[in-house]
Amino acid sequence: MRFLDLRHLPVVTNLRRKSTIIIMTTQYQISSYGGKTIISFPIRYKGRTFHYDSLGRLTYKDHAYCKDIAQFFPRLEPARTRTGKIAVRQPPPPPTKSLKWWKAQCLFRGFEWNGNVTVENLQTFLLGHKYDSLNPEFLNLLIWAGEEYNTKIEGAVEDYWRRMSDEQKINDDSRRFFAEIFPADGMSQQVVVVKKDPFELANKLESHILCETVIVAFDPYDPDSSKGIWAVIGQDKALVLEKVRLIWEDSSQARREYQEMQMELKRKAERTKRKEQETKRKRKKALERVALCSDWDVTGKWKISCGEIEHYWDQEDLELDIFVTDTPKGPQIFAKFDFGLVQGIFRFEKYTPYEYWPSDDEDDDGEESEEEDDDEEEFYLDIPKPSKMHNDWKYRWRGETVSGEIQRGSDESVYQLWFDEHKRGRVLEGTFGGCTLLDRNCFFKGVKIDTGVPPNFDISKEWARYSEGG
Repeated sequence: MRFLDLRHLPVVTNLRRKSTIIIMTTQYQISSYGGKTIISFPIRYKGRTFHYDSLGRLTYKDHAYCKDIAQFFPRLEPARTRTGKIAVRQPPPPPTKSLKWWKAQCLFRGFEWNGNVTVENLQTFLLGHKYDSLNPEFLNLLIWAGEEYNTKIEGAVEDYWRRMSDEQKINDDSRRFFAEIFPADGMSQQVVVVKKDPFELANKLESHILCETVIVAFDPYDPDSSKGIWAVIGQDKALVLEKVRLIWEDSSQARREYQEMQMELKRKAERTKRKEQETKRKRKKALERVALCSDWDVTGKWKISCGEIEHYWDQEDLELDIFVTDTPKGPQIFAKFDFGLVQGIFRFEKYTPYEYWPSDDEDDDGEESEEEDDDEEEFYLDIPKPSKMHNDWKYRWRGETVSGEIQRGSDESVYQLWFDEHKRGRVLEGTFGGCTLLDRNCFFKGVKIDTGVPPNFDISKEWARYSEGG
């Protein structure tokens, strides 16, 4: 890193004749500073781009010359008391300036740098130049830019005015805007509506321009706004009064519609709240019934969670209803399930201890059935219900997808259900597969949320309905 002192070089005093090294383009830029619109022109000078704006500033990379940069240097020593001790209360740190800002201060004082520099490098170098004046060459450039700016600003202002919206024109120069659309020697059919400061605006209008005000209780284009007064401006009185009438009618109608919509939303929110309260009440009573039911009574409604289905298929409220019936051939356990994307029937098979189930090597997607017919003997059970000693069960299923597609062949494999022995039959885990919408078997869990009721369907008929020929 090396600093170059350019102050000894000849100063360019007549920049108008140095057209090869300085150019102010006609491509202006618009920005905002202190709430004002600023128009600036870029200047190419000695390989760098500067800007001169309507505030009379010469800037380099958006930073102007600052005469007093001492206020931005960090304190070298902490503040001390009169006795020389370090003060408990230290002054706030100086405002932080960017590397570009420090580079601009260095440049405007007549110095350049070679290589990479940091803020600390520039601060150290400028310690002896805190109060240096603007370098004479840049002072001449500033003077020249001001003169050149005056020759270009009129065209830039007109171009910018043409590109402004009507609202921007009213805010910037309402007198000129209305003079252009409502000429004194004509009768324009235009009507302009202004939504702010109508009385102040009326004082700026010429005598040939009419201004009527209308109290708007509701703005249909801005429902969140409060009531206000709009100004309706034009030259044709009939058109102006008609516009006032339409605004009033639209405002009143929109207000009624908005109020009705808000009332409907309120009623809907109240219905939703009552429904949620009723659901909570029913769930609480159901859980109380579950708590009072006998151990290992697995019949009833179960809330199911399955990451594969809920996450990847965006399904919720998965359910399982387990039933137990007694028949002359023996008890049967079956379930009606709704997993969102697929629904149907589970049928429990005769109990087989888990240690005698096929291994994973023998059965990847469930245990393949050796029976090709529709024999239901396996569904008549020797053990009437799950228990601590008999908590691992096998089941088959039939069903259909949410679109009504029968899942043919789904009952050719068996899947597993385990009832948690520590929870006394109130929690289960299981596997599920064989659905055309799932590319692999999935694991699910269940919690009992209500007690059982007798089935309202015939299991054999329901099972047959989901068969290949059902």
